[in-house]
Amino acid sequence: MFSKLLQALKGIISNYTILMIIAVGIFTLVVDGRRYRQKGYMRELKIVKIISYSYMVIGGLMFILLLMM
Repeated sequence: MFSKLLQALKGIISNYTILMIIAVGIFTLVVDGRRYRQKGYMRELKIVKIISYSYMVIGGLMFILLLMM
């Protein structure tokens, strides 16, 4: 079951897709994070950090899972 899921993901997702997911997380953290910090929106900054780090972690986990196949 898990093997079939990984095979399906491998067919849909490439290394470039994973790099894009991680790049979106970094870009959001750097650009939006800086903008929210300058304006003093600390609650929004925390939300952006959570979302950005989640993107980076999910991208890393997907890369590791696809390397296992």
